[in-house]
Amino acid sequence: MLRAGGGRGLARRCYARAHPVTWLRWLRVVTVIVIAVTAVLGWLETAQAHGEITLTSTHGVRAVADVTAARQALSAASAGVQRSFAAGAVPLTGAGEAYTAAIASAGQDLVLAAEDNVAGPDGSDQVQFADGQLSSYQAQVGQASDDFAAGDPLLARAELGYASILFGDLFAELGQLGTAELDAVGGQLGSAWLAEGTLWLVLLVPLAALLTLAGWTSYVLRAGFRRLLSVPLIAATLVTLGLVVLVAAANSHDSYHALRYEQQVVLALSAHQTITAVPGPDAGIGSSGWTLLAGLALAGVAAFLAFNAYQPRLREYR
Repeated sequence: MLRAGGGRGLARRCYARAHPVTWLRWLRVVTVIVIAVTAVLGWLETAQAHGEITLTSTHGVRAVADVTAARQALSAASAGVQRSFAAGAVPLTGAGEAYTAAIASAGQDLVLAAEDNVAGPDGSDQVQFADGQLSSYQAQVGQASDDFAAGDPLLARAELGYASILFGDLFAELGQLGTAELDAVGGQLGSAWLAEGTLWLVLLVPLAALLTLAGWTSYVLRAGFRRLLSVPLIAATLVTLGLVVLVAAANSHDSYHALRYEQQVVLALSAHQTITAVPGPDAGIGSSGWTLLAGLALAGVAAFLAFNAYQPRLREYR
C-alpha cells in the first residue's frame, strides 16, 4: 500500500510540474518521435540482417563451392595423369586430355574463389598460395611428361612421384581454404544482427517506451480532462506493435532459413556432394523490400493516429 501511495504521489508531483496542455504537446511530439525511431530501427535491422544473408548465401557459399570444385577437378587431373603414365601413352598424348581439361578447370575455380572470397586477407593469401602450388604441380607434371617422352621413364616416374607430393600438399591447402571460407560464412551468419534475441530486443525497447508514453498520456487525460482512454492512441500503439511483430518475425524467419542453408552446405560437403545439389538460399527467405514497405506503411499509420489522438483535447484550449 505504501509503495502504491508513493507511486501515485510521484505521479501527482510530476504532473504538477506543467499544465495538462503542455504535457499533451510534449507527449504528442515524443510519441511521434518514438514511432519514427521504431520504424528507423526496423529498417536498419532489416537492411543489416538481409545484407548479412545476401553476402553469405551468394559470395560466401559460392566461395565454398569454388574451392570444393577446385579440389574435385584437381583429383580428376591427378587420376588422369596417372592413367596416362600407366598406359604408356605420354609420348603420344602427353599427360592426357582428361588431365589437361581438369587442371584448367581447377585453375578457373581458383580464380572464381578469389573473386568470391569472404575470408578476408587471410583467405586471399591462401588462394594465391594455392594458385602458386597449382602452377608448381603443373610444371612438375610437365617435366615428368617431357622426361617420359625423351625415353627416360625412371626419371619420369621420380618426377611424377614428386608431383604427387605437390598434389597432396595442394589438396590439403584447398581443404584448409574451404574450411576458412566456411568458417567466415558461419561467422557472418552468427552476427548479432541475425540473432533472434537481438532482432526482437531492438524493436521491443522503443515499443516499451511507447507503452510508457501511452500510460502517462492516460494519466494526464484522466487528471486534467476527466478522460480515461484515447482510442486513437490505443490504435497507434497496436499498429506499432504490429510493426514490431512483422519486422522482427520476418527477419527471424529469414535468419533461421539462412542458418539452415549453411547447415545444408556443411552436410553436403561432409558427404562429398556438390554444392549445386543443395537447395538454393532463397528458398523460404522473404524479400526485404516487402518487409520494409509494410513496416514503413504501418509506421506512417501509427504516427498519423498518434498525432491526431492528442488533437481533440488540445483544441479545447485554443
